[in-house]
Amino acid sequence: MRTPLRIALASVLALAPLAIAPATAHADDLTCRGTIANRSWDGDVVVPAGASCTLNNVRVDGNVKSYGRSQVTINAGSVKGNVQAEGSRTVTVNGTTVDGSVQVENHNSVRVLNAHIDGNIQLEQGGQNVVERNRVNSDVQLFSNTGSQRVFDNTIDGNLQCKSNRHGVSGWGNRVSGNAEDQCRNLIPRYLDVATSNQFFNEITWAGKQRITTGYDDGTYRPLDDINRDAMAAFLYRAAGSPNYTPPSRSPFKDVSTSQMFYKEMAWVKEKGISTGWPDGTYRPLQPINRDAMAAFLYRAAGSPSYTAPGTSPFKDVARGQQFYKEMAWVKAKGISTGWTDGTYRPLSQVKRDAMAAFLYRAR
Repeated sequence: MRTPLRIALASVLALAPLAIAPATAHADDLTCRGTIANRSWDGDVVVPAGASCTLNNVRVDGNVKSYGRSQVTINAGSVKGNVQAEGSRTVTVNGTTVDGSVQVENHNSVRVLNAHIDGNIQLEQGGQNVVERNRVNSDVQLFSNTGSQRVFDNTIDGNLQCKSNRHGVSGWGNRVSGNAEDQCRNLIPRYLDVATSNQFFNEITWAGKQRITTGYDDGTYRPLDDINRDAMAAFLYRAAGSPNYTPPSRSPFKDVSTSQMFYKEMAWVKEKGISTGWPDGTYRPLQPINRDAMAAFLYRAAGSPSYTAPGTSPFKDVARGQQFYKEMAWVKAKGISTGWTDGTYRPLSQVKRDAMAAFLYRAR
C-alpha cells in the first residue's frame, strides 16, 4: 500500500508546518533563491515558501524540498535523496538522476522529463502534470489531479497507476513491467496506426510492452509492412530476453557488416543455430522473410524440440517432402500459426509485422 505523501513529507520534516521554511533547522541545509549552477552540496536544498529556485547541473547529496507557492527547476545534475514538494506552484525535473522519489502534492504543475528516477513518481491532488521520456525503477502514480495529465514514452519497472484525475490521462508509448491501471490502462504502447479493432491489437501491444518491438520514431508500427530478415533476428533476440552476448569482431555473413543495424542480433541467431544463412555465406538482411522460413526460425528458437511431423500435411499447399515441412507442421500443432481459413499456409508469402507479433505471442 502506498504511503500518503503528506505523511511521508511530515515524517521527513519532523511534522514542521509547511509555511515555515526550515532553512535553519539543519546546519547542512542550503536555502535556494535564484539560480545555483555547477556545484555540489552535501546536505538538503530547501526552497522556501514563495521563492524561485533553479538548480543547473548541481549534485545534491541530500533531498530537494520545496514549500508553499514556490517554484523549483532542476536541470541535469543529480539528487541522492528525494525531490519533495507540497503546495508549490511549479516543479520541473529535467534530465536529472534522482536516487530516491519525486513526490509532489497540492501543486499547480509538475514536469518530469528525460529523468532517471530510482524510486517512485507520485503526483497527487495537484493541477497539470507532464511525465515524459523517463526511466523509472518503481511506480508512477497520478492521483486526484485537476488539470491535464500527459504520460508519454516512459520506461517504468513498476506499475503505472492513475486514479480520480478530473480530466483523465493522455499518453502512449509507455513500457510498463508491472500493470497499467485505471485511467492509465490504455497508456502502454499504442501505435498511431494500430486501432483497438485491429485483429492483432493485443499481440502488438504485448510485443511493445515486452520491448520486443519499439515501433518507428513517428509513433507507428506499420503492421502490414513485410518484416525483413534483420528485423526478424532482432525480434527473436529480444523475445529471448536480450541475453548477454558479445558478437564476434568478424561477421559470420558475407553481406552483413559489423557496423550495421542489428548486427549483434544477426550474429546471435547464427551462433544459436536459429538461422544458418544461405549456402553462399550470405544472410540477405533486407530480404523479407517468408512464412516457411519463419516457422523454421521459431522452431529452432524454441530449441528444436523433439517432434514427429504427421503423415498427412495439415495444410493444403504444403507437401510432406518440401523444405521446412516439419517446422510448418510444428507451428500448426503448437497453435502458433493456424494458417488461412481456406486451409492453406502460403509458405512463400512474406510475413507481415502484425502477424509476426501474433506468432511470437503464441510461441512465448
